[in-house]
Amino acid sequence: MARPVREPRVRRPNLTDAIWLYGKQRADIVYTIANARNGRMPAWKTRLDPVTIKQLAIYIHTLGGGEPTNAQAAEAAGIPETQGKL
Repeated sequence: MARPVREPRVRRPNLTDAIWLYGKQRADIVYTIANARNGRMPAWKTRLDPVTIKQLAIYIHTLGGGEPTNAQAAEAAGIPETQGKL
């Protein structure tokens, strides 16, 4: 019986900490998603439209300590999710 071939282990950045290799501003994240960095991730500018890239950048930015979304801010303030909705 053949042994499975193991792929080399690739280290991926932790998107939830405050350490950002290529800048933590939204513009830096947009650039990284669109153009890639050091061959670790493909460039997405030819696969995703600019709006989707910006949405991804905003989401990733909030994971690493960027401005929280309204829901995250409400949760941090202890406000129930349904409060304030019509």
